[in-house]
Amino acid sequence: PRPVVAKLLDDLPIRWLENQAQPVKWSPDDHEPALAIAGVTCTNDAVRDGETLRQVLAGAPNNPAAPFVLLLYHSPDLMPQAARAQVDLSLCGHTHGGQIRFPLVGALVTGSRFWKKYEMGRYAEGHTTLYVSRGIGMEGRGAPRARFLCPPEIELIELRGTR
Repeated sequence: PRPVVAKLLDDLPIRWLENQAQPVKWSPDDHEPALAIAGVTCTNDAVRDGETLRQVLAGAPNNPAAPFVLLLYHSPDLMPQAARAQVDLSLCGHTHGGQIRFPLVGALVTGSRFWKKYEMGRYAEGHTTLYVSRGIGMEGRGAPRARFLCPPEIELIELRGTR
């Protein structure tokens, strides 16, 4: 079944990227896309999702005129595969920064198979930059619905390039 969020977007001019890449041109006059936005569905199986990423990127524009690839994936757990695939920027959440943090320790729990390696903020591996958002929500399943020393955040990330 389609995710609830995808259904909510049906009547809006927003495209739900479910295991696909979308080329983006800055203007209709551009001959080549400036970037590709890739969306990979998170199954919590890094091997499977890594293969899906490889397949999605195989269909993404990958030429000198459109060298920038932006990956949208729920969890930071795909970072090693994204770095190997030369993704430029990967945006994710999932960890909520740990929600419960203590001074000098940081997150007590992250929900990532890498534990604290990508708990929140900016990381770089080779050519790839990862940003893990704390977001504005809270985990509602096994974790407490609370935040401590982990304020919610909404990021504004500007992509700038040259023509």
